[in-house]
Amino acid sequence: MKKGIILQFIIILIFLTCWNLLHLGYNFQKETYETELSKIPIVLFSYDYNFLKSLKIKTDSSYYILRTEIIKDTTIIKELTEIYQLDKAKNILSKYMVPSVMKIYPDGKYYKKNQKNELEKLITEEYWNITFNYSENFWITIQEKMELLKMIYKILNAAIIIFVLIIITSLRVFYESKSNHYWEIYRISGGYSNLRNKNFWMNTIILTIFPFILINALFYFANYLNYLNFEIDYQLWGIEFLTLFISFLISRIILGDKI
Repeated sequence: MKKGIILQFIIILIFLTCWNLLHLGYNFQKETYETELSKIPIVLFSYDYNFLKSLKIKTDSSYYILRTEIIKDTTIIKELTEIYQLDKAKNILSKYMVPSVMKIYPDGKYYKKNQKNELEKLITEEYWNITFNYSENFWITIQEKMELLKMIYKILNAAIIIFVLIIITSLRVFYESKSNHYWEIYRISGGYSNLRNKNFWMNTIILTIFPFILINALFYFANYLNYLNFEIDYQLWGIEFLTLFISFLISRIILGDKI
């Protein structure tokens, strides 16, 4: 039976490792998409610098805005003359009105449909003389990729839960059934009748808690040594713990009076 417990322990550890690698892979890809979204700014143009400045004050306090910057018209003229060597045309350029430019970099983690609509409503309704430009197709593409990623992640999690329930329950029933003959002799010999049931639940605690301690330690040190950079989601670990416990509970029900 000890060999059976060790084998089950190893298999559970492998399952938990793969399951948590799925979480890491999902978070890594999700953060990649969010970073891509944060790199593309909403570009605004206005001949009234004060309008842009007022908008900057409002947007800087929004949780879904990463940062903002304003480039004044005089700075734009200066940069144009330096880049394209237009020193002779500098006086001519100064006679024409050049708009100031504002760049709003959204936080890809929070810049969803509602936040996007809120920002666009603020610009169009309160700052009517500001023209803005944003890659709508890029935003839609990133959102679609994140939705697809989320759907695949949920499907894989559901598949792993079903797989773990079937495999772990089957293994537990199999190894417990193998020792039926030993426990039958033990009872006939006058042994403590409830000992097998106590052993079952004691092994359940070992097979449930200790793998999580090892996985937790492994991920903690990987994070501490900067091999990984992530926040542990204990809610996900709760789902994993519950899945294991349910599989053991099912196996106990299947074994019935034999224990």
